Amino acid sequence: MQLFIKFSAGIILESWNESNRSHLVAKLICLDQLCEFSPYLPRSLLESHVPYAILCAVYSQYYSNSSTPLAILTSSPRYSPALSLAHASPVSKQQYGDSTPVKCK
Repeated sequence: MQLFIKFSAGIILESWNESNRSHLVAKLICLDQLCEFSPYLPRSLLESHVPYAILCAVYSQYYSNSSTPLAILTSSPRYSPALSLAHASPVSKQQYGDSTPVKCK
């Protein structure tokens, strides 16, 4: 799973220069939520591949662009309700095996 996070983050960040980033936002949020719910993937693993500032910007972009919850994610056929943003955001996440404080400013 660690290799999945590493390579997925790399592929997503290579596409970061595209003009339409909404699909990238959803993918980064999915990776973040995967680390959130897995006791085997500490947040520090994702942050070693995706800078903390980008993760905060992704959540800010999501919450500022969507008037209804999950507006960006609902277009994805692979969307799973288990990864819903309603469960956690980087501001209020409970850590599993990682003591890195998560507070976006």
